[in-house]
Amino acid sequence: MTHDLTPTEPGTYWGRWHTHAPDTRDGKDACPGDIWEVHRVFIHAVDPDDPDQLRAFVPGVEEPQPLDFFEWGPRVWPFSDKAAA
Repeated sequence: MTHDLTPTEPGTYWGRWHTHAPDTRDGKDACPGDIWEVHRVFIHAVDPDDPDQLRAFVPGVEEPQPLDFFEWGPRVWPFSDKAAA
């Protein structure tokens, strides 16, 4: 059984970027396809019916990428960088 782990809300997720968007500079060279990295998913369009509402930042890549261009893993849960008192 396969589960669709594509993000449905903003957050930080594990993902493998396999296809670059056409407007991505150096996309062919930047897209490794086999490396799992942490990606920040954010709201790109305010219309919730827009299929491109969420996009992901890729480390070192200027243009945010559509979620369909990834294989997604689990969410990386938020943490605080402040020490507990």
